Amino acid sequence: MSLEIKSDQEAKIAALAASMGRDKTDILEQVIDSYFDDLDDVRKILDRRYDDFKSGRVQSLTPEESRDHVDRRKREFLKQRHEP
Repeated sequence: MSLEIKSDQEAKIAALAASMGRDKTDILEQVIDSYFDDLDDVRKILDRRYDDFKSGRVQSLTPEESRDHVDRRKREFLKQRHEP
């Protein structure tokens, strides 16, 4: 298999490889492996959340409820950061 890499991406890979004392191929293999590991983790999380939703263990929120929840959590977080 071959892969065409843009010149700016190749420069980043080369710089990273040089700074780590590694081969560019090693860097790309690690990036690809990491991507698929992360993708697998996300898939498992989404599957669990879907199962939770379908079973009724969690409830859906309207957009307004979701926004209110995020705003409330943000206020709580900021309040904690400013407390002595």
